[in-house]
Amino acid sequence: MVTLSLAHYIFIFMTILILVFLIFKKEIVIPCVVGILLIGFAYTGNVVSSVQILNNAIIASNGELFGIMLVIALVTALSKAMHTVGIDELMIRPVRKIIRKPSGAFWGIGLCMLIVSWLIWPSPAVVLIGALLLPVAGRVGLPAIWAAVAMNIFGHGMGLSSDFFIQGAPAITAASAELPVTSVISASVPLWLVMSITAAAVSFFMMKREMKKNLLKNEPEITADYAVSEMKRPVLSRILAVVVTATFAATSNHKEITAEAEFTVAQKALSAVWLGLDQVYGDKTEVKVTLPGVVSGDDVAVSITGVEQTAGIHPLTADLTGDDVPNYTLINSTATLTIQPKPVIFTVAGNTVQADGSEKRASITPDDNSCPY
Repeated sequence: MVTLSLAHYIFIFMTILILVFLIFKKEIVIPCVVGILLIGFAYTGNVVSSVQILNNAIIASNGELFGIMLVIALVTALSKAMHTVGIDELMIRPVRKIIRKPSGAFWGIGLCMLIVSWLIWPSPAVVLIGALLLPVAGRVGLPAIWAAVAMNIFGHGMGLSSDFFIQGAPAITAASAELPVTSVISASVPLWLVMSITAAAVSFFMMKREMKKNLLKNEPEITADYAVSEMKRPVLSRILAVVVTATFAATSNHKEITAEAEFTVAQKALSAVWLGLDQVYGDKTEVKVTLPGVVSGDDVAVSITGVEQTAGIHPLTADLTGDDVPNYTLINSTATLTIQPKPVIFTVAGNTVQADGSEKRASITPDDNSCPY
């Protein structure tokens, strides 16, 4: 049974606190930092170690998310460059010509927001679409609140939840689940379609109902103050517009594939070092085997069979034991134990006598040290 420690309770409390901050639309950076410090202190009991844990956590998160942040930064820079040159106005101009009614403005802004969000992320897309299409929506009578609804539902809702092209958001889910990004995207398509159709349809009918009830009749229309200035470099804008469109078209001709391959980790060879193989009977020296080269922390030991105590030549066999044995192989697993016979020293006493016609005997006794048995 798992016992929850103080660190676990702190983690649960900080998770709930972060959710509360999100509900009230507050920044969660400070609660996250405080939570990591508290968990580190509860686990180590040391303030310095807690700060080190916070630093390691930041480094680990950068390793996971730096690629995504780099893509977002580059795409944002690209969108600003497009806006400066005037490519965005040139690419949106055909849409501005076909928006004639509030319903068309709602769907036109929404679809443009969805496509641009797929290509350059929702946040910079708000700047582009807002500056280019809000004046058009105002002229056809679409209230500003519903223009904002269309931009957010199609951009931060439908665009960010799918993210088919940049694949920043699905990459986070795929990394946490250890799955390919394409698998996560394909599995989320049914849920994304249901959510997108429902949200867009409900918001559209709510807009139509409120406009019929004239609930927003006193709201000022979007004025021409939102209109963008004319292109400063029309020739360069047209050239770059073609280049950007062709780049995205060329990129769409490629797709991510998954290749399977076998990765083999060979067993590490260990050379046994035998000790105590040459003995004299009675020494009682222990035969040992050492294993140089075992990775620190691995559970690997050795057992020896065939050890005898009598004089003679005895074959020995060494076998690896432990939980990490499958990672190793033993090269010289056999050896020979040689036990030499022990020489015995005898002491002869009473071997110098005078002949008197009787039978004489000398006493012979072994040395206790040479023959202890």
